[in-house]
Amino acid sequence: MSTLANVGTPLMWGTLCFLTVGNALIGWLEGSLIARWFGSRRRTAVLAMVLANYLSAVVGIMLLSLPVVRDWVEDTITIEHVWFWHAVMIVGLYVLTVVLEWPCCIIACGGRRRPLRDGMYASLGASGVSYVLLALLSLPVSALTPGLTIAVDRVEHVAGGARGWVYYLSEKSDVLWRVRLDGSRHERVADVSIGEPECLCVRPSESGDGRVDLMAWYRTSGESTLLLRSFAPRGCTAPECGLQSAGEGRMDVPWAHPFGGMADLRPAEARDWEIQAGFWAVEGLRARRRSSGARVYLGVETPITNWWVRFPSALPGGVVVLQLGRQICVLNLERRSMALLARGGSPLVVLDEPTVTASRPASSE
Repeated sequence: MSTLANVGTPLMWGTLCFLTVGNALIGWLEGSLIARWFGSRRRTAVLAMVLANYLSAVVGIMLLSLPVVRDWVEDTITIEHVWFWHAVMIVGLYVLTVVLEWPCCIIACGGRRRPLRDGMYASLGASGVSYVLLALLSLPVSALTPGLTIAVDRVEHVAGGARGWVYYLSEKSDVLWRVRLDGSRHERVADVSIGEPECLCVRPSESGDGRVDLMAWYRTSGESTLLLRSFAPRGCTAPECGLQSAGEGRMDVPWAHPFGGMADLRPAEARDWEIQAGFWAVEGLRARRRSSGARVYLGVETPITNWWVRFPSALPGGVVVLQLGRQICVLNLERRSMALLARGGSPLVVLDEPTVTASRPASSE
């Protein structure tokens, strides 16, 4: 995993190679096919289709880079219907490619009696061949396990016997929410104005009442902001969830590190599953059971979606709470199933039900 963290993923490099060199190769293939199908000059057909592929690539990149499109993808696609929306977007991109390359296909076909019709046939056929080829090349370096090797189920079935709350921030980090692990209760805790913190964490309460405060931590500055005072009893979360001194007045939260950080809330005798989260989306989360050697892998990285695994918390019973993209999910390693718990980020699991009675200071600590 450290190698991927340093150099990126095969899909990233493959996409870069396709955008620079691959379009020319695909254009050569499509032009050669059109020349053979319609008896046109091969050189003209190849040049026209190379131009068509670079044109459609530029338009596609510009379209997918639009904030409204990115937000729609993030807001619409979840683990519950990720395969359906991938199919819809692939068909949509294919239709867009056919339309964009149609004029160049007319040129590639040469002087035909029915240039519009023959150009459309050429575009449909050539784009179809190239899409099949690209699918065969991208599948080995992509990952889309929800709904394939990991079943997507109802959250009350996935959570099993785990009991507690999951605190998290809304997608804009302006509302603090909490939800029961089985999804039975969902509560708005407080409106907050804290910018974009790295994660939520805890620290022993300064009130000395044996409880913990809920904090928001900022990686770049090493500072933290108090959200809720004395919100839960000590021992409800693992020590890795808490603030630790990083020297020179800075604080650190080791469990939130993207290179394998994890909060382990399991007792020492119940850690049969070895769990590790990777940095890149394709690395995802990997687990291995010591007693049987069984393995579970969760990862989502495709040309359409890239969902990083962040802030995993291991609970008793083989249950893991994690952030996947903008989704907060519950993963059951025993059952090889997962469920969508909420939309948002920075999940923090509290196994004992907290009592929120404190005020909500706004100053940084």
